[in-house]
Amino acid sequence: NNVIALCDALQELGEYSEAKLKYEELLIKKSISEENLFNIYKQIGNLSVRDGDLEAAEEYYNKAFSIDSKSDTLLVNFGTLEMQRGDYEKALIRFREAIEINKSNAKAWIGLGMIHRKYGDHELSIANIVCALDLEPENKTALKLYSDWSVHSSCIQSACERLEAYLEKNDQDVEFILIYAKLNFILGKIDKAKLEAEKAFSLEPENIDTLEFINIVNKKI
Repeated sequence: NNVIALCDALQELGEYSEAKLKYEELLIKKSISEENLFNIYKQIGNLSVRDGDLEAAEEYYNKAFSIDSKSDTLLVNFGTLEMQRGDYEKALIRFREAIEINKSNAKAWIGLGMIHRKYGDHELSIANIVCALDLEPENKTALKLYSDWSVHSSCIQSACERLEAYLEKNDQDVEFILIYAKLNFILGKIDKAKLEAEKAFSLEPENIDTLEFINIVNKKI
């Protein structure tokens, strides 16, 4: 368990190759609980996806699946793997299976949303992302997708409200301050857009995107 904790810590530090080696060393040991073995297989699969070795990833995911076929987390990982392969139909099946097991899996809803977007079903894709955000209002992937997609739909105001709620708790997040500023600009709230852009600039003066956006805003004033 201590070694598994070390592997997890290495991943958090971005030492992915080292973490993978440690996980593989653990597999040599004979006295590993089924639960730990499942997690080791899953993590090596995840790290293989990161390395772009999708065949190895599938092999380890299948080993994990043979231990626990009802893990929604693993099914989401399978879905992500199929997305990377470009097999959106298989990915869709995996994400749906994950949601059947656990309707509260935000990552599965995000995966569904991305697939439906690929298929051109924009309304359904947004509905999927809303499900993810209702479960995890501060999920940055879901929030960014919702903000991006809102520009071509009728939910910019809703996206602004979700961004406001996020920024109340994360007021130093320059990326999302700028997204919020841009949506306000699209809504015609130029003063608000300028205020938020200047806030982003004060936090990160070297950010090129912020500087370019401030120039655009100033031309409108």
